[in-house]
Amino acid sequence: MSTANILPRVHIGEVVRNAVLFNPENSRERAVNSDMLIETVARFFDLLRERHIAHVLVGDIALLQYVEGRNTEDIDLIMTPSSLERIPELIVQSRDEDFCPRQFRRLKD
Repeated sequence: MSTANILPRVHIGEVVRNAVLFNPENSRERAVNSDMLIETVARFFDLLRERHIAHVLVGDIALLQYVEGRNTEDIDLIMTPSSLERIPELIVQSRDEDFCPRQFRRLKD
């Protein structure tokens, strides 16, 4: 397999921050605080590592490993319900049989 077509790793915090900054629907306050999102994303993934929580990165962020130029304000993960319970910092937005959108600080997942 040729490595010529493999894109560099994506900096998830920067993708989320850029999506917030360049989304005209976001309030000025949210855009001003967007630099904090890089730290928030880093802290979220630190928690996953520290607590040994198995997860799979999916959705738009995962797609950026193969396609350039996409911004998204959320991070989509697949993990078990028992793993979610080990992260009480995640605030439940809603829940159904298959999905459980949550929020970590100002970061959507």
